[in-house]
Amino acid sequence: MQQGIQLETLLTIFNVVRSWWYKKTKKRTVGSLRMPENASSRLPHEVLDTILENLRQDSQSLRQCALAARCLLPVAQRVIFCTVYLAENEPNSSDVDMMARFHRLLDLSPHLAKYVTEATILLHPTEWTDNLSEHPLSLIIPQLHSLRWLSFNFGNTINPMTFHQLHTLLGGSSIPRIRSLRTNFLYVASMGDLARICDWLAEGGDLQELQFEHVDISDTTSPVNTGYHSRSATAAQLKKLTISHRLKDIDSFLEWAISSESCLRFDELRELTVGDLTDQSSEHLLRILHTARSSIRQITFDTKVPSLSSIAFESFSALRSIAYHVIVPEESSLREWTNILAQHKELSLDSFIVNVNTYRRRADDPWTGLLNQPWKELEAAFMINTKRKKLEMRLGFSPTKVDIGMIEECFPLSHTPSHVARERLVVKQSIIFVEANMVKEQQWEYKPGYLEWKNTSEQEAPLPSGVSS
Repeated sequence: MQQGIQLETLLTIFNVVRSWWYKKTKKRTVGSLRMPENASSRLPHEVLDTILENLRQDSQSLRQCALAARCLLPVAQRVIFCTVYLAENEPNSSDVDMMARFHRLLDLSPHLAKYVTEATILLHPTEWTDNLSEHPLSLIIPQLHSLRWLSFNFGNTINPMTFHQLHTLLGGSSIPRIRSLRTNFLYVASMGDLARICDWLAEGGDLQELQFEHVDISDTTSPVNTGYHSRSATAAQLKKLTISHRLKDIDSFLEWAISSESCLRFDELRELTVGDLTDQSSEHLLRILHTARSSIRQITFDTKVPSLSSIAFESFSALRSIAYHVIVPEESSLREWTNILAQHKELSLDSFIVNVNTYRRRADDPWTGLLNQPWKELEAAFMINTKRKKLEMRLGFSPTKVDIGMIEECFPLSHTPSHVARERLVVKQSIIFVEANMVKEQQWEYKPGYLEWKNTSEQEAPLPSGVSS
């Protein structure tokens, strides 16, 4: 059905109402089936809540329900407006501005603001102006009192942003109670401005996650002076910290983060992702890991891995998962991790993941050699004294044309424990790559007893129109 509620949605609602009706009437005498005395056009709350629970992951069906039945409108709004995407149009664009449209919607229905808990913001400022207080975003954010997860991307920015400018954009003097901040692209004037942003959000009292995917710092030489004097009372106990390799001047940020001037605390840190590290930033990382040694559960090394011998893995009593990313598969890297796992048998890891991004298109390139002897040795070290573990390699392929985008596929290597007799379990995986204007899919089999991949089939299909290899 192109219009109205889909058949599956109708069936779900019918089953829920039928179940509710049966519960209401099962104690009555047979033949006395009639509507309860207090029945009305509005369905009972327990029925609405059950419908919502069944359709929570299907926003399209929720929208259709909201349009079809007035009684479902308030229930659907709670989910539909839980996450919003606020995008500003690019300069000279004739499209409808989604951010201005959402601002008008809040003016007409201000009650919708209380449902918003997560917001993704996309701005395209070519330069920062002085009238940011009149920007639609600065009028929207102060109304979102339930906002907890904030992600923003400031693209096409020529001039770096200061703390005052971001402070104005996010509502001025009010302090948002943000739990998670994620930046996909942020160009700040100085390290002091970035520190003041963290301090300001920490004053809300709920900040637990910082994810800096891409941050550029214009001036890293100026001393960091946030101007706040209540840091000890508003320190943020981070649970998750992500510092991508695209965070330039990572040394400056880590140096501030571990200093006494920082509002960040790492005693309860559970997840840590770090990017390309210099020798200096590796020292700062070791201090963070030492502080979080009793709480850290997951460590991810993005691209360059620091000296593993300097990390006290034996002190990480709560560590359950390790992952690292590489662009070019290196046998020496696998062997280094093999030695670490063999030396620290006290680690109680649940998973060890290797993420490989390769710019080669063919599945028979040199990385496949890692699945033989090096991987066998890593598996043997990983499976010592374990009952249920997950060891996998995730491979990401990209076609030759940048505008096509990355084709990413995950290939879990499913293993049975070493102390259990292995069955000849065949795990089939697909590798998709582009060649000669054709999308080819190779079917591979992995047999845990043989530790090798075997190409069993190959299929190809025409490349989608408008895309070339």
